[in-house]
Amino acid sequence: MTESPARFEAGVPVSQALSNTALILASCGVVSTGYYLGASWLATPVLGIPLGLFALPLVYAGARWGGHVRLRSPRLPAGCFAGLRARLAEAWSQSHPWAGASAPSAAAGSDRCPDAPDGEGSSEHSLAPVGSRLSADAWQPRRRTASQARLGVSEDLASAAEPFARLATWVRVESGSDPQATLRAHDLDALLTKHGQGFELVSASETGDDWTRPTSHTYAGVFPATIEPGTMRFGPGALNETGSAELLTALAESVATFAFARCTSAGAPGARAGLAHAQAEESMVRLRDLVIRAALCRETGPVARAAASGVSAWLAVWNGDCDPASRLDAFEACVVSSGRETGVLFRAAAGRFAAGRESDAFVMAREAASPVRPAGDALNQLPFVQSEVELGAPGDVMLLGRVASGLHLCAALLDAPARAHLQDDVLDDMRYSPWLVGRDDARLLLMRVLRSVSAGPGSTSASQAA
Repeated sequence: MTESPARFEAGVPVSQALSNTALILASCGVVSTGYYLGASWLATPVLGIPLGLFALPLVYAGARWGGHVRLRSPRLPAGCFAGLRARLAEAWSQSHPWAGASAPSAAAGSDRCPDAPDGEGSSEHSLAPVGSRLSADAWQPRRRTASQARLGVSEDLASAAEPFARLATWVRVESGSDPQATLRAHDLDALLTKHGQGFELVSASETGDDWTRPTSHTYAGVFPATIEPGTMRFGPGALNETGSAELLTALAESVATFAFARCTSAGAPGARAGLAHAQAEESMVRLRDLVIRAALCRETGPVARAAASGVSAWLAVWNGDCDPASRLDAFEACVVSSGRETGVLFRAAAGRFAAGRESDAFVMAREAASPVRPAGDALNQLPFVQSEVELGAPGDVMLLGRVASGLHLCAALLDAPARAHLQDDVLDDMRYSPWLVGRDDARLLLMRVLRSVSAGPGSTSASQAA
């Protein structure tokens, strides 16, 4: 009997040895495994056919004939690498003017290029200057691998702030340098440095809010959709009060962790982004506790006011694990430390509504609305409240409070004729609100609020509702 030749010969790839039927079945297994592991786009229909069926011939072709594809390193002519280094050096110096002498030099180094043929190890084939002079920090910023935010502090403020550092990596920098250049040079997320007779807290993010400024009389200003502290400036004497140094440290770390979380989410979404956001939340929890302590000590300095403004805004939108009573205590502390600022009063009123203290909430909401003056249709904030009513999430613990307090803000910005139609507009939206289904107590509260704000601040209906 004649012996058949061996199917799998030495040196022959498995994909070449398999039959067409076996390779097709293997390709089906690869596509099915990809879908099982999360590539749900393979089930997307195109012309009525799932994309996975189109992927089968591609997998088959890659397995069958992919071994015949060869990529060869080209022999580059002499002199091309010198021009490449010159262009890289020019581009680096233009995009990184702060780097100074760390820019790559076109004439430095003469190491041989790995792809250069034997006997051609001249400087024309050298890429060593690009690899050695461009440090790892240039191409891979530290925040892509760091697990903590980086906070810079000038030498004259380090002794007061660093003893309370907890959530960030602190880096000492020289005083008097340009803040933006210092942020880039040391790869910082925030910077605490001197500014004139006072000091400033600079964020690497350009989208943050200045918590030292009064809250704008808008729904987005009182109840911002996202919380992110930005650059803040403090005058002389801001650190004179007891406990202000620790409060400033916690505030600086909040700025740094939020900027770090924003950068991490944009550059490396996933588990590290979740960790960065968890650190930002932890920084706000710490800042909340310090604001409560400052309120007990009746501290109302610039740092305490800025921290109270930021913490109250965060509490109004934060949906974390916190019982309504503890959240309300934090709101009340923010009212004290902020000096009863208007925006903080609106947020505290929302906290009282959410905690079920309706009578006290009406009183605080009316106090918050008293300095607000009608602004006409230019500042009509009712669409923001209507969007909360129509699209609010059922699990948002502060949603009812924000809507109730926001209605007082909307009514304060409207003149008397416009307030007369406020109740009808909101009642139409309440009929189809998903988060009000089965919540008759919440509907009744909002109807009381609508009667109060539609009648005006001095009416009998408003007094009875309060």
